[in-house]
Amino acid sequence: MSVILLIKHLSNWTALRGFRKILVILAILILQAGVYTLVYRTGGIKYSYSHMMYLVIIISSFFFGPIGGTIFGISGGFILGPYMPMNTATMEMQLPSNYIYRIFFFTLVGVLSGFISHYLINLLKRVEKNSFYSQTTGLPNRKYFENIEFNENRYSHPHLILIDLKNYYKAAEDLGYDFFTEMIIAFKHSFNRLIDRNDSMKLFHFDSSTFAVLLYEKDHKKSVDLFLRFFENPVKIRKIDFYPSASIGVSTYDGDILRFIREAQIAKELAAQNLKHYSVFTPEMSKESSANLSLINDIPRALKKNEFFLCYQPKINLSNGEIKGVEALIRWNHPKHGLVPPNDFIEYTETTTFISDITRWVINTSLDTLSLMENLNVNMSIAVNIPLKLLEHNKFFYFLDDLKSSGKPLDKIEFEIIERDLVKDFEATASMILRYKALGIKFSLDDFGTGYSTLSYLQQLPLDKIKLDRIFIKSLKNNKKDSDIVKSSIDIAHILNLKVVAEGVEDKESLDILKEMGCDYAQGYYFSRPVVYDEFVKWYEKYSLTL
Repeated sequence: MSVILLIKHLSNWTALRGFRKILVILAILILQAGVYTLVYRTGGIKYSYSHMMYLVIIISSFFFGPIGGTIFGISGGFILGPYMPMNTATMEMQLPSNYIYRIFFFTLVGVLSGFISHYLINLLKRVEKNSFYSQTTGLPNRKYFENIEFNENRYSHPHLILIDLKNYYKAAEDLGYDFFTEMIIAFKHSFNRLIDRNDSMKLFHFDSSTFAVLLYEKDHKKSVDLFLRFFENPVKIRKIDFYPSASIGVSTYDGDILRFIREAQIAKELAAQNLKHYSVFTPEMSKESSANLSLINDIPRALKKNEFFLCYQPKINLSNGEIKGVEALIRWNHPKHGLVPPNDFIEYTETTTFISDITRWVINTSLDTLSLMENLNVNMSIAVNIPLKLLEHNKFFYFLDDLKSSGKPLDKIEFEIIERDLVKDFEATASMILRYKALGIKFSLDDFGTGYSTLSYLQQLPLDKIKLDRIFIKSLKNNKKDSDIVKSSIDIAHILNLKVVAEGVEDKESLDILKEMGCDYAQGYYFSRPVVYDEFVKWYEKYSLTL
């Protein structure tokens, strides 16, 4: 069952109507009568079975809030009060002070559990909604799309039409962010009008400039032509005729939803490169992405010739200003292409065995760095990015187990999960993570709030931290929605006993807001950009003098 369906079921169960509401009330009444019978038959109120009534009260408060908790708290107190003997063997009845005291506490528990359960449920719904819907357009986002369960009664191979707006940057730069927002919303309304009353098409907003249309029709060409004709005419925004330009990529679903998206992206990118209006993905297109393949093939040489190096960015404890640890970030000094950023090769290597080689190098280098820091009396942890799928390989586990056996401080290593693949079996994934945690390794969830991760990860995986994505921190000062998302994320993480790291902190005002919100740690250019080891040591010595 997808996360979307789980949230819908949660909403339905906490918003009972009609016959279902009557059924739940009857079930609670039967449970309450059962507790009364159990207490009576086991000897009376003086035995501990009377505490079973708390279960009835908490269940009623979950479904009906403080009012339900109060009603069943009072009724539970009464049926275990003047109507329940202290001892059924002697039929000695209770003193009024006994059951009045009990009624008071039953009612108090009902009220408090009602408020707490409704607060948590509403918080879960709000954060989940922020994860599954675009904050700009209100349309379902990429994460929503990734959780779709396709209707088998429809055409079995739907198409994805990916529309990437191209020429809005200059307009947004000249006229400001508000104009950009108006423009994106205008496109949303225009696209909705195009697909109005066509239940074979559904509109999504994947990111700031990318819309997507899920098409349940065998022939995609008519629908693509519909959008191509749209881009021939101007869109009026603030009485300005804006002539849009876009690259369109089309793919066909074959059972893997992430590949479904990726193939549409490849088609879209090749359409832009070849100056075409649109492209339909074909297997041959993968071969045209030879630049990335060339980089991947250079990795073995790069490892042998030490072309990779690590940069370190500190994480600051916001309660006392101390340096909690660092994140190790890989860089590639390519002899032909110069400095290659990780985004240009890491995502592609995750589908190859090279990701294991790179990750092992990062971990070994990080452990060497820890040794160097210990020689300088610097005690801190190092976080490294790990693809979740890599943890499934026993060889990788044995590699880490051997490191621990040799005395390496794995308790100072933190894995930041890079979650590009969906977790389909939370129980198996949680068990796998616990296996690594037994070695002393900590786990955090990276990019929380971007739509690539959800509350399901927090609830069902044994994590230690979450990292709030920089996109929310960047606009923390002037965007109330982002501010609310950050505050809600911090609150729910703390409820789940998780620490929170805010990445992308670039100014003191944002830092102060995060402190007020109760954020635990911060990372960003306000403290230091990612730097090589020697520069980090100099920064550390200088920063330490300010504490």
